[in-house]
Amino acid sequence: MRTARLWGALFAGLLMGCDFVAALPGGQDSAVPAKASESAEDAEPPLAAIVKAPTTAELLRSCPLESPNFSDLHKLLDEKEFAKVDAALDTMLEGHRRTPACESHLWEALSSFCSLNFAHLDPWAVARPDSWGAFSARGCRWINTGYERRGTALAKDVTDAQWAGMRDAFARAKSDLMRALEIEPDGYVAYGYAINMLKASGGPGQIRKWLDALVARDPYNYGVRQRAMKSLDPRWGGSIEEMRQVAADAQGFADGNPRLRILPGYAEAEAAAIEWRAGRTKQAARGYRRALAHGGNADWYSSLTGCLAQLGFWAKLVETSEEWMAELGDDAQVRYWRARGRTELGDLAGALVDLDQAHAEGPRDAYTLRLRGLVRWKLGRLREAAEDLRLAVEIDPDNAWAIEQLRTLEASHAPSVADPQLQADRTLPALSRLDLKPANK
Repeated sequence: MRTARLWGALFAGLLMGCDFVAALPGGQDSAVPAKASESAEDAEPPLAAIVKAPTTAELLRSCPLESPNFSDLHKLLDEKEFAKVDAALDTMLEGHRRTPACESHLWEALSSFCSLNFAHLDPWAVARPDSWGAFSARGCRWINTGYERRGTALAKDVTDAQWAGMRDAFARAKSDLMRALEIEPDGYVAYGYAINMLKASGGPGQIRKWLDALVARDPYNYGVRQRAMKSLDPRWGGSIEEMRQVAADAQGFADGNPRLRILPGYAEAEAAAIEWRAGRTKQAARGYRRALAHGGNADWYSSLTGCLAQLGFWAKLVETSEEWMAELGDDAQVRYWRARGRTELGDLAGALVDLDQAHAEGPRDAYTLRLRGLVRWKLGRLREAAEDLRLAVEIDPDNAWAIEQLRTLEASHAPSVADPQLQADRTLPALSRLDLKPANK
């Protein structure tokens, strides 16, 4: 899906709180890291030849089914046409039985139902007590509810009430998922949801038990293996070695489902994340490059470009973003990163093209607006730069960089950057509009 995601925060901390490390108009940004020397060995894939996995989009080209229409499915659910919803899900499951290329259709359809509230899902399960789809979707919703109740704090900071809320939701989820698998033992999505729950409420042994049960029925399945690997990473009590073992076990089936070839990349990416958290950015960049040698993944590309940005390897960043775009397609995220690199290399016109495209796809992304404001400022387009910075501050009013740059721009170029539509009502100093409502009203 080509929608703007909340991806920018991934490297906000990595970049030491500074969104742009270019020299600003009128002065040098003190947060600019020392330029490292770019070398091909800094982020190269392993020497051994690796056959890359096809992307999901490439794999789906050999699936005879049409992609799910989520709007139509949700409309059927709203209209309580539950039998038609179940028939559509049965078709997707049967398509996967015929070819692994169709696997992601069912994941996407049930994930879209998982985002609904219980007012939608309960009537479906009540009206269709033999619907594996209804119980799979509601089980997923209970898992999400459990994680919401737990919150995002470290385990030592989670309250007894939060733990109890999570356990209650997970018990309901387990009941629903067991019912789904009783109805349809090949319902692989239910296995994946159960594994996602067990990463917080179980352990590696239980995760492997569910994975092995699914693989015995469906050895070419990719999605359940991928979720098991994520649940076995060290942050959830597993290990890189366990992740690598799951990936290795799958390679004997890769001829039947070539998407399985990407699985070793998940272990490499997690190892790279450990390097990054330890402050070893160059080693992390190499690790993400090793992961990408197994297949394209937007999160790995984003992490790699973030590492390259911290290292100051701007030419390598642009090259990587173009590789990313060629492999996974055009979207706002990759456009932003290429614009970052182009800005640092002085290609302001090229950066602006990328930022205009990124803004069109995500018009309220503060990261894009701040960078476009800087680029427009450097190009002498002061009024447009000010408008970008004003909107960025509206969206993210706590960003000190944007506030300071807008203050400088308005103070230095007041007549050039004034907003004609607001000028007549403006009675306070330049920054009065930052909170978007005059203090005297």
